[in-house]
Amino acid sequence: MKPIRSLATALACIALVGGIVVSAQAGRQDDPFEKLKTYDFQSYAPVDAIRKQIDQSLKDRTALLLIEQKLDGVLADPNATFAGKQEAARFLWIIGTDRSVPTLAKLLTDPKLSDIARYALERNTDPAAGRALRMALTTTSGKTQIGIINSLGDRGDAEAVSALRSLTSSADPVTSEAAITALGKIGTESALTSLRALPATNLIAGRAMIRTAIHLADSGKKAEAFRVLEGLAGESHPALIRAEALRGLVTQQSSRAAAMTLSFLTSSDPYLQEVAAEMYDLMRDPATTNQAISAWSGLQAPTQIALLTVLSERREPAAAPIALTAIDSQDPALRSAGIRAAGRIGGAKAATRLIDLTLHGNGQDRNTAREGLINMPGAEAEQTILRIARNGQPDERATLMGVLAERPSPTALTLLLETARGNDPRPAVEAIRALGRVGGPNEHVILIKMLVSTQSEEIRDAAKDAVVAIGQRMGDRNRASEPVLAALPGASSSGKAALLPVLAEIGGDRALEELTQATKTDDVQVKQTAVRVLADTWGDTRPLPTLLAIAKSDPDKTLRIQALRGYLRLVGQDERMPAEEKVADIAQALAVAERSEEKKQALSVLRDARTPQAVVLAAKQMDNPDLFTDAADTVLYLAGPRRKNNRDLPAVKGEATTAALDKIIRLTKDDNQRSQAEKLK
Repeated sequence: MKPIRSLATALACIALVGGIVVSAQAGRQDDPFEKLKTYDFQSYAPVDAIRKQIDQSLKDRTALLLIEQKLDGVLADPNATFAGKQEAARFLWIIGTDRSVPTLAKLLTDPKLSDIARYALERNTDPAAGRALRMALTTTSGKTQIGIINSLGDRGDAEAVSALRSLTSSADPVTSEAAITALGKIGTESALTSLRALPATNLIAGRAMIRTAIHLADSGKKAEAFRVLEGLAGESHPALIRAEALRGLVTQQSSRAAAMTLSFLTSSDPYLQEVAAEMYDLMRDPATTNQAISAWSGLQAPTQIALLTVLSERREPAAAPIALTAIDSQDPALRSAGIRAAGRIGGAKAATRLIDLTLHGNGQDRNTAREGLINMPGAEAEQTILRIARNGQPDERATLMGVLAERPSPTALTLLLETARGNDPRPAVEAIRALGRVGGPNEHVILIKMLVSTQSEEIRDAAKDAVVAIGQRMGDRNRASEPVLAALPGASSSGKAALLPVLAEIGGDRALEELTQATKTDDVQVKQTAVRVLADTWGDTRPLPTLLAIAKSDPDKTLRIQALRGYLRLVGQDERMPAEEKVADIAQALAVAERSEEKKQALSVLRDARTPQAVVLAAKQMDNPDLFTDAADTVLYLAGPRRKNNRDLPAVKGEATTAALDKIIRLTKDDNQRSQAEKLK
């Protein structure tokens, strides 16, 4: 019995050990750090799992150190994938300490992994990371070394200044520029000393010194920063550096900034002049502003434009006199800048000048002046514009009506209505047009009454357009047509004839009912107008039965023709009408048509019905000698594939098309038509 028990015990032990091994293997398989070693940019699961672990451990330093150790293991594993090491290094950007520095340092000389390693070290605040980067600076070259230089600069590593200084004279210009730029990022006085040793004409060095100066100023060493910037603003440096130095003096609020800006403004360098002009957007104290304004007349035109634009955009009232002066310039660009500035800051004095330019200036000046009047701020300017709009000369008043429409206010609206009712036709017409742009329901009713009562054709046309514009803005066509319909019963024949086109343009069910009834009236003027607007203006196909009935039987031949042409217009423009229905409607039009002109119009509309019935109808018209050419062309158009409005239209095939093509071949006297028909058969 004992051997049996021993065997059982042995087997149990083997099972237990095997279970432990399997469990360990399963644990490794589930470990995201192990999975990261084989990561290949496909399954993001291990990366996501590690990120979650880090997020959950941000307040647990011990847990973070354990995660860092595991990430360090991924980087140290020679069999780990590049993708896995890349992600491990990225995590070390966030949680890296001195523990991971040695492993990352070893990777700095690996051309493939150097970048991800230095990124991690660059963001690691431990001094060991800086030491590792500085050591690698002496053991690398080319792109790898340039990357490390950049990282030292981004770390602001003051201990790297000495090593970087030696690289500023590198034979490789990219390495030299990288070292100079890094010194500027570090921004210490030691870095500044190194930069000062470089030639004054070196743009990269100049920019690095400016960056250093700003860093010094931000750290409280403004006196030293200002000395650096003032030196860089001197004539021995390139204009680009001088300009950036001036900007630094202004933004850091140096006491010398105003004087240096004025010296740049009055210099002989156009670039520096314009840069200085831009600085006055940042220096707004009255004394500095007045200095610039006093210097304005002696500046070149581009600098005058730049300075005037800056002062006007900051709404500086003291610059109004130079804006008014610029309006009289012979230089078109300066004159335009003056007009714009006068609109912003000129006030009441500028209003009269801009009104005159709106009337008598050239095209560009006229538009700029009008825009200036529209946007001119201030109660005084508003009162000046209103006063001239009410009491000025007729051409001034007419011009200002459109301006008032763009400066909406209760007073402006009242004045527009007052002018619209006035006896001076030109301002009245412009006021009515302006009301069309800004009027609401109340003005709608007033303009309808004016439309009915006026004897002036020009005012009637303006009122009609205004009533339509307001009505269409209302959105509800039936509501917009109500006041028009209400005015019809009491209107004279000419008044009704003026109102009916308005109904046609506004549209709606009530409008259509009224227009349809008007086609049956005994009042000739009203009837003619109703037929005309249904035929020429109405937008959908609902009037087709009315127009066809008039085309068939009205005693007036002119109305019959007009109605039929309108009928065909509506059929032709309805792209949603089924082809068979369109053919049937056209067939009715052809049966009614008395003249070749309308029959040819019908054939033209028939081209949009790509169906065998259309081919049959077109072929039938070839029996009429006056229509043969147009009918044959219609058949040929339908028989071939076409492209219209970016759509491919298929050819109409079948027995009807073949018969029609045979008919063309047999009867045509046009060789081109015959050739086309033969090709399409």
